[in-house]
Amino acid sequence: MIAGNFLNGVTAIIGMFAAIATIVTGFGLILGMVKPADALKRIGAILGTVIALIVLTSILVNAWSQLPSWQQLSLIAIGLMLLFRLVSRREKQHRPRD
Repeated sequence: MIAGNFLNGVTAIIGMFAAIATIVTGFGLILGMVKPADALKRIGAILGTVIALIVLTSILVNAWSQLPSWQQLSLIAIGLMLLFRLVSRREKQHRPRD
């Protein structure tokens, strides 16, 4: 049930951003800032990205829901360890040398 709600929310957010991007492209076309050929390319890119994001999200949520709890916890732990390692590396790189 949570997966369905999550997918509906993600789909709504992606659709909202796609609508905004399409509207901005339309205004650019109307105001003459975007060439008609470029507008078609941009709208095609927007729609392709939206479809790819929705499909990718659906695949990831379905795969996540099929995993047993211990595998989910293991993946979360691995992700947290990688995150902490990246943060510590950035802090080491940005420290001024004495």
